[in-house]
Amino acid sequence: MLRSVEELSGYTLQAKDGEIGEVDQFYFDDKSWTIRYLVVKTGNWLLGRKVLISPIALDQPDWETRRFPVQLTQKQVENSPDIVTDLPVSRQHEYELHQYYDWPTYWSHPGDFSFRHARLYTATSMEARESETTQPVTTETTEQDEYDPHLRSTKEVTGYHIKATDGEIGHVEDFIVDDQTWKIRYMVVNTRNWLSDNKKVLIAPQWIEKVSWIDRGVHVKFTQEAVKNSPEFIPSTPLDRDYEERLYDHYDMPKYWHKEGTMGITYLSQELNGKLIINITNGEIIAKVIDVLIDPDTHRVAALVTSKGSLLKRKTEALPGDAVQVWGQDVILVAGADLISTPDDLSNSETWLSVSDQLKGHEVVSTDGTRLGELNDVVIDAEGRVISYALGRVFAEEHLAGLDQITVEATQSIGQDILIVDLARIE
Repeated sequence: MLRSVEELSGYTLQAKDGEIGEVDQFYFDDKSWTIRYLVVKTGNWLLGRKVLISPIALDQPDWETRRFPVQLTQKQVENSPDIVTDLPVSRQHEYELHQYYDWPTYWSHPGDFSFRHARLYTATSMEARESETTQPVTTETTEQDEYDPHLRSTKEVTGYHIKATDGEIGHVEDFIVDDQTWKIRYMVVNTRNWLSDNKKVLIAPQWIEKVSWIDRGVHVKFTQEAVKNSPEFIPSTPLDRDYEERLYDHYDMPKYWHKEGTMGITYLSQELNGKLIINITNGEIIAKVIDVLIDPDTHRVAALVTSKGSLLKRKTEALPGDAVQVWGQDVILVAGADLISTPDDLSNSETWLSVSDQLKGHEVVSTDGTRLGELNDVVIDAEGRVISYALGRVFAEEHLAGLDQITVEATQSIGQDILIVDLARIE
């Protein structure tokens, strides 16, 4: 669901054993326009200290009581690295924070953090983290700490002027975020100083030509007239898909939900590992996913490698990807118990690629022979389609424009050893 940053500000963060504080603002990454941290005011509890909490630590929110449950204890937060929350935040300090909480580092861990990532935290690992963090952590920093200029504050960017191709049109009043992926979907633009009817409109980050952080200006690729005539945004009215359809059709822009899959939900293949496959007709557990096989020709999940049974009697089999009824956030649903067979029994299986055994570590090379990086994982949508190939190591950042994923559209070919990328197709 889409929610406004203004609405989410003031939410209480609820630890396992008490309150942590209230959300003051959000820090987002201006490369991907994704929320990376909630800035939380702890109030009198920690003498007014502010702490950074990654969305990956959030459990399912309680929207009625305006609370974000977090998979942390007060003691963990109290003993967390005492970093300065004012921007710019040192990348070294970010690393210390992620290391302390055992959070994946977003700058090297591709994909979007969302509530579903919190489910990857098992009770065992959480207990281990709690036992390891009973004492304050001391860390060393150097004068060579890198500061990440790509973290921006929603509070600071609010008020930036919106500039159309032929003049100013309004200012940033709020942000609309996807509460599943924590992506900023829109900026809310107030046009009261430029239009007589005090109209509010939405501008998506992908429609931005450039942002002048020094001059506090956001340049968009549309004319004043186009923005003026766009569908009006009324904050008191729920922002639904019908409105988004009209908005994107007005600007004749590609729709993000078509690119990202059903409801914008995507998975890293490693998130599928360990999921149970359940027969929807009788509720029985059929098997558990242990790997994903990709068809390089269709860029789809060809099959899920599964296992079932005790350690001594475990069987390794495969479920065809097209047999999946629902790619759920917690389980995978199929209709029937006789859908699983041995991988060799499936047609064309000799051309399929295992993510864990073959694709992970694959070298990525451009069509002009430049080594771009190495594959780390595959991003899959809620219909089993491969959306992009996620990078682990990046060798040529200047060619990738800060991207950590290679879209399917930019893929020239993928084989047993190499992924070939057409740089001209990289967005």
